[in-house]
Amino acid sequence: MELNKQEQQLVALLPKGRDHPRKIKEIAGLMEMDARTVRFLISHLITVHGCPIGSSPSNPAGYYWIENETERAQALGPLNAQVGKMAERISALANHPIITKEEVLKNQDKGA
Repeated sequence: MELNKQEQQLVALLPKGRDHPRKIKEIAGLMEMDARTVRFLISHLITVHGCPIGSSPSNPAGYYWIENETERAQALGPLNAQVGKMAERISALANHPIITKEEVLKNQDKGA
Protein backbone atom coordinates (compact mmCIF):
# COMPACT_ATOMS: atom_id res chain seq x y z
CA MET A 1 0.00 0.00 0.00
CA GLU A 2 1.65 3.20 -1.21
CA LEU A 3 0.36 6.35 0.50
CA ASN A 4 1.22 9.88 -0.59
CA LYS A 5 2.51 12.44 1.96
CA GLN A 6 -0.95 13.87 2.74
CA GLU A 7 -2.40 10.40 3.28
CA GLN A 8 0.52 9.47 5.53
CA GLN A 9 0.03 12.65 7.55
CA LEU A 10 -3.69 11.99 7.92
CA VAL A 11 -3.17 8.40 9.05
CA ALA A 12 -0.62 9.62 11.62
CA LEU A 13 -3.14 12.14 12.98
CA LEU A 14 -5.92 9.60 13.52
CA PRO A 15 -6.16 8.31 17.08
CA LYS A 16 -6.46 4.58 17.65
CA GLY A 17 -9.89 3.51 18.81
CA ARG A 18 -13.32 5.07 19.14
CA ASP A 19 -12.80 6.47 22.64
CA HIS A 20 -10.77 9.50 21.54
CA PRO A 21 -11.79 10.50 18.01
CA ARG A 22 -10.36 13.64 16.42
CA LYS A 23 -12.71 16.27 15.01
CA ILE A 24 -12.53 17.09 11.30
CA LYS A 25 -11.83 20.77 12.06
CA GLU A 26 -8.83 19.82 14.16
CA ILE A 27 -7.46 17.48 11.50
CA ALA A 28 -7.99 20.11 8.81
CA GLY A 29 -6.21 22.73 10.90
CA LEU A 30 -3.25 20.48 11.60
CA MET A 31 -3.00 19.57 7.92
CA GLU A 32 -3.54 23.16 6.80
CA MET A 33 -6.37 22.27 4.43
CA ASP A 34 -10.14 22.57 4.35
CA ALA A 35 -12.45 19.98 5.91
CA ARG A 36 -13.84 18.98 2.51
CA THR A 37 -10.39 17.92 1.31
CA VAL A 38 -9.80 15.97 4.52
CA ARG A 39 -13.12 14.15 4.04
CA PHE A 40 -12.09 13.31 0.47
CA LEU A 41 -8.76 11.94 1.71
CA ILE A 42 -10.51 9.87 4.38
CA SER A 43 -12.88 8.43 1.78
CA HIS A 44 -9.94 7.67 -0.51
CA LEU A 45 -8.02 5.95 2.29
CA ILE A 46 -11.05 3.77 3.06
CA THR A 47 -12.18 2.92 -0.47
CA VAL A 48 -8.86 2.68 -2.31
CA HIS A 49 -6.41 1.62 0.38
CA GLY A 50 -8.78 -0.30 2.66
CA CYS A 51 -7.85 1.69 5.76
CA PRO A 52 -10.19 1.00 8.69
CA ILE A 53 -11.20 4.59 9.48
CA GLY A 54 -14.38 5.12 11.44
CA SER A 55 -16.31 8.15 12.46
CA SER A 56 -18.57 8.83 15.38
CA PRO A 57 -21.38 11.35 14.91
CA SER A 58 -22.02 11.71 18.64
CA ASN A 59 -20.00 12.52 21.74
CA PRO A 60 -17.24 12.06 21.44
CA ALA A 61 -17.54 12.93 17.73
CA GLY A 62 -14.79 12.62 15.16
CA TYR A 63 -12.62 10.24 13.16
CA TYR A 64 -10.52 7.37 14.47
CA TRP A 65 -8.61 4.25 13.43
CA ILE A 66 -10.84 1.19 13.92
CA GLU A 67 -9.10 -1.41 16.08
CA ASN A 68 -11.66 -4.21 16.44
CA GLU A 69 -14.96 -5.64 15.20
CA THR A 70 -17.01 -3.76 17.81
CA GLU A 71 -15.64 -0.44 16.59
CA ARG A 72 -16.24 -1.49 12.99
CA ALA A 73 -19.89 -2.25 13.80
CA GLN A 74 -20.22 1.09 15.61
CA ALA A 75 -18.83 2.91 12.56
CA LEU A 76 -21.09 1.01 10.14
CA GLY A 77 -24.32 1.73 12.05
CA PRO A 78 -24.65 5.44 11.18
CA LEU A 79 -23.47 4.80 7.61
CA ASN A 80 -26.17 2.18 7.07
CA ALA A 81 -28.79 4.52 8.52
CA GLN A 82 -27.59 7.29 6.19
CA VAL A 83 -27.85 4.97 3.18
CA GLY A 84 -31.43 4.11 4.17
CA LYS A 85 -32.40 7.79 4.42
CA MET A 86 -30.73 8.52 1.07
CA ALA A 87 -32.61 5.63 -0.57
CA GLU A 88 -35.88 7.03 0.84
CA ARG A 89 -35.09 10.48 -0.56
CA ILE A 90 -34.12 9.05 -3.97
CA SER A 91 -37.35 7.08 -4.14
CA ALA A 92 -39.44 10.13 -3.24
CA LEU A 93 -37.73 12.32 -5.86
CA ALA A 94 -37.99 9.62 -8.51
CA ASN A 95 -41.61 8.61 -7.89
CA HIS A 96 -43.58 11.71 -6.96
CA PRO A 97 -44.98 13.88 -9.74
CA ILE A 98 -43.26 17.19 -10.41
CA ILE A 99 -45.39 20.04 -9.10
CA THR A 100 -44.82 23.76 -9.01
CA LYS A 101 -44.06 25.83 -5.93
CA GLU A 102 -47.29 27.70 -6.57
CA GLU A 103 -49.30 24.46 -6.36
CA VAL A 104 -47.69 23.59 -3.04
CA LEU A 105 -48.30 27.05 -1.59
CA LYS A 106 -51.87 27.17 -2.92
CA ASN A 107 -52.60 23.83 -1.26
CA GLN A 108 -51.29 25.25 2.04
CA ASP A 109 -53.75 28.13 1.88
CA LYS A 110 -56.66 25.66 1.51
CA GLY A 111 -55.62 23.79 4.64
CA ALA A 112 -55.38 26.89 6.83
